[in-house]
This record gives sequence, C-alpha cells and structure tokens, in this order.
Amino acid sequence: TGSSDEIAELCRRLDSLPLAVELAAARVKALSPAQILERLSQRLDLLKGGRDAEARHQTLRATIAWSYDLLSEEEQRLFARLAVFSGGCTLEAAEEVADADLDTLQSLVDKSLLRHTEERFWMLETIREYATGRLEASGETADLHRRHAEHFLALAEEAEPNLRGSPKEWLDRLEAEHDNLRAAFDRLETSG
Repeated sequence: TGSSDEIAELCRRLDSLPLAVELAAARVKALSPAQILERLSQRLDLLKGGRDAEARHQTLRATIAWSYDLLSEEEQRLFARLAVFSGGCTLEAAEEVADADLDTLQSLVDKSLLRHTEERFWMLETIREYATGRLEASGETADLHRRHAEHFLALAEEAEPNLRGSPKEWLDRLEAEHDNLRAAFDRLETSG
C-alpha cells in the first residue's frame, strides 16, 4: 500500500479517468502506487501540451499501452487476437478462433483488459481499439478474420434447422452473437 499522497498523485496524473485508474489499480498486487506512478511517468510525460480532450484520450491510450507492455508474450498474443470479436465471445469461440486457454483469459480479466459477464468475455471499446491495432501489427488479421467468419458461419448453419418449433434457446444464442454474425457475414461477402 502507498501513501494517500502517492495515490492522489497517480489519480491526478491519470486525469482521474476511471478506466485508466482501474488499469493502474489492477497492478497493485505486484507494484506499489509509487512504482506504478514511476513506470507510467515516462509514457505520460510524452503527452504534455495537447488539448484537453486529446490529452485525456492520449493519457488513457498511454495507460492501456503501459498495461499491454507488462503482459507476457502469450497474454499479448491473445489480447490482440480477441479484438477480432465484435460484442465479445464465449469461451468456446475464444478457444476455437483465437486459440485461447482459460488461464490466459483469466489473467487478462484480472488485469482489467478483458471483462467476463454472463458467460461471455468482452472488451471495453477503447481497449478493443488498442487491441485491434496490436492485431493488425501482428500480421494475423486475415487468418483471424477467416477463422472468425468460419466459426460464426458454422454457428448459423447449426442454428438454421433448430429455428423451427420452439426456437427460444437458439434465438437467444443468435441474439447474443448478433455483432459477431454481422461482422462474419460482412467479411464473407467482402471476400466473395
């Protein structure tokens, strides 16, 4: 634990942005507030002088980048790959499309870079934007988009015969995957 002055200074440096504070707080198991502030300072010092809204956006981006840089190589790879999902995903989809394993998913949740609610893993949109950039830099984008499209095409094909009779379970499942299905079909249409 750090002094209240260190914590106050850290919040001030993070412009009291809730997501930035949460990402920094996720590190208190391994770093003191003073150490977090020291490690973030180099990134944040580069951002001085911007307009208010832009500076706040850059502060948040710098905090996300700092959190990303502290991840293991395996965590970084999975973090980037999960950006392929629109509206989150189930464990099964993460395993099949992104080669996820449960321990790494849990680690990303613990570090506040991934959320888990109602049996779905998902990212806040600001974090997903950063992850998308990391995915594009990895060179895996085309392969991940193909795997994503194939997974959700298979889901739609499996659902089709089950939509007769009492389809509530399947309609609920398809509704939860609405954004992923739309993204998959858009990609399939674009690729012909």
